[in-house]
Amino acid sequence: MNKKKKYIIGILFLIVCSLLGVQLAKTPQVRELIQIKVVKVKGTDRLTKNDVINIFKDQNWFFLNEDEIENKMKEEFPFIKNIEIQRLFVNEVRLIVLEREPFAILKTKKGKYIIDDEGFILKYYNLESNKNYPVIIYKNSKINPKQIQALMKIYNKVSTLYKQPKKFIVDNRKISCITEDDKIFVFDFINYKDSLEKFEIFAKKVDINQYKYIDFSFDSMVVSRR
Repeated sequence: MNKKKKYIIGILFLIVCSLLGVQLAKTPQVRELIQIKVVKVKGTDRLTKNDVINIFKDQNWFFLNEDEIENKMKEEFPFIKNIEIQRLFVNEVRLIVLEREPFAILKTKKGKYIIDDEGFILKYYNLESNKNYPVIIYKNSKINPKQIQALMKIYNKVSTLYKQPKKFIVDNRKISCITEDDKIFVFDFINYKDSLEKFEIFAKKVDINQYKYIDFSFDSMVVSRR
């Protein structure tokens, strides 16, 4: 059966279902017609053929439970950050996967881990072979995902306007950013957006190279040391 005929049958099936109810979809003949037979995976090569089969084996094309699939996949495959499911022709779907990407090496009292920009620990990444990420020395007792997201924004802003950070020290709400040339920039987590704005203005007006330490965490001033 070609795709055009399948599509026509699918439309007719929707009309019939609207008249007779979804119980029709449970009959063996109809179930065979509407079961998912082709899954095109995009965005990852970590899923095996059996993984995909197990994910979609109890689903059908017309009554696809996308929330159930997403929750199941995120639970079983921690490398998945987000997914999108697109219905193509009848019996065929596309699964678009957004993987979690390493952001930094997190050091706490409990150990050392690779994390993404949400503070999610990526256990499947080899720590020894991924040493080029910035290091976060985290002195707080519990990881705050919002604080990690703030670090990511600080990292991007400092990299753009100056040089790449190589280390962060997080102590309560105070964030110290150490760049690759050992400059120290201090930001306030609670008001990090304001701190970053002050950093941007300062970087555009003043030669940062003449300073060793610059603190942007205060409300009304910038404190610096040469």
